[in-house]
Amino acid sequence: MSADLFGSFAESTCAALVMSSTSLIGTGSGCYFRISNLMYPLLMIAFGIFICILVSTLSTHINTVKTLNAVENTLKIQLLLSTALLLLGILAATWLTYPSNFELRVKNYTFAGITPWIPYLCSIAGLVAGMIIAAFTEYVTSHTYGPVR
Repeated sequence: MSADLFGSFAESTCAALVMSSTSLIGTGSGCYFRISNLMYPLLMIAFGIFICILVSTLSTHINTVKTLNAVENTLKIQLLLSTALLLLGILAATWLTYPSNFELRVKNYTFAGITPWIPYLCSIAGLVAGMIIAAFTEYVTSHTYGPVR
């Protein structure tokens, strides 16, 4: 399973890098292309890995699981804490890598005047969707809730 997760992780990273390299044109800095646009997916992933290590360390040393019933609550706390911290990490990655104004070119269309808030909101949508999927999966697979009982 871990190999499949790593494969999905690597593929989505490569896809984000390809999209960034072919469609983002910086206009706010006076140049036509900014290499820092390619750093957004990498920096976002780096923040995610660091936050994952931090939250896992906190949960194993501060909020330790002593009984089997405490596993679900610990996982919920990890999910919520890592999501909250990643909101800040993604915001930092967005403002560090994107120019103040850029264009998105897709085939024959150009979307001009885009600010860093747009990629941040898109990333937040993905993060929230992940939380919804995790909550739904817990609901339909946990013995605590009705569908399994």
